[in-house]
Amino acid sequence: MLVYFNDTCLQEDAFPMPEEYKQRHCFPLRLSATMRRQANDLAHREGISLNHFISLAIAEKISRMEYQVWLQEQAKPDTLTSATPISRPPSFDKRM
Repeated sequence: MLVYFNDTCLQEDAFPMPEEYKQRHCFPLRLSATMRRQANDLAHREGISLNHFISLAIAEKISRMEYQVWLQEQAKPDTLTSATPISRPPSFDKRM
């Protein structure tokens, strides 16, 4: 099976990641055929490339995880007092 990422065709067995991929900020991505088809259909429906769709999905997951950490930090009894203002949640990186 061949996987396309950043308009580059990569073979599925390209692990570990060669240095040339690290320098170009791309890497082989292994997806099942079903997951790739579903992601491609959703990307097409949104009018974006599969690459952009995957990048957005990763950014969304990172944002959710950072928010969960922030919520846990806010819930700690020693960090929340009446004199301590609640800090803002981590902001989503809007460069995407």
